[in-house]
Amino acid sequence: MIYKKLCQDFLNKKLYNSYLIKTNSIDQALREVINFLKQNIFKTSYEQILAHPDFKLIQRESNSNMININQIRSICEFISKTSVNSPYKVNIISQADNMNSHAANNILKTLEEPPKNSIIILICQNENLLPKTLTSRCAKIEEYFTIENHTNNFDQNLNPDINYKTKLAFINQFNNKNIDRWIEFASFVEYTIMSLIKKKIGIKSDLKNIDSFSVKKLLDLNLDSLQNRYEKIRSLIKNTVKYDLDLRVSTIILLEHAFK
Repeated sequence: MIYKKLCQDFLNKKLYNSYLIKTNSIDQALREVINFLKQNIFKTSYEQILAHPDFKLIQRESNSNMININQIRSICEFISKTSVNSPYKVNIISQADNMNSHAANNILKTLEEPPKNSIIILICQNENLLPKTLTSRCAKIEEYFTIENHTNNFDQNLNPDINYKTKLAFINQFNNKNIDRWIEFASFVEYTIMSLIKKKIGIKSDLKNIDSFSVKKLLDLNLDSLQNRYEKIRSLIKNTVKYDLDLRVSTIILLEHAFK
């Protein structure tokens, strides 16, 4: 879907200056974007793209949970320069939902007035962690990959009948150095609740875990209750990332908001 959409825009000569890709797998989404760039923009190998003078990839630094303003300033400087030997200057912000507020506000200025022949691609797991003023400037692509091991693991640990030690071990994995895994889990819960809301109002949903114990329990709730839980979950996820809250505590609160 990501590769196909980018190729269609390219062939139709309608590539946008900015894209927001929402996915459950940052790595797989990144591979699809790089594959598109490899075949259509830079026409070179994967390894050569990473070192290409017209390409820049931004990710969280190893010693930080967030993408900081200095990293974003380097994008703005990079994207403002003329391309060296390709038709576009391309910048990818991987894990864009990990940008702190200063970084997000800084990139917004570039998205509002993008340089000619520039492309900025933001890849995230949870769009709600980004300012609406930023996401509204981007063409959006969504793709959810099948990751059975993770999904099954999440479902199993949402079952209230699992033993106490297993549940504690599940919660304990979310230390503050493992925020990507936590966002993946929190987004999975958020997506599950939203899918049930869609089902309640007659909109088709591709929810994969509809037969799990936790989801069956939620099917009995009315629409207002589901919407209330969804808003609480959205707020919790946003505040956890924004204020760098303890992920284990947030996991406990998240489970209570969603399934109690």
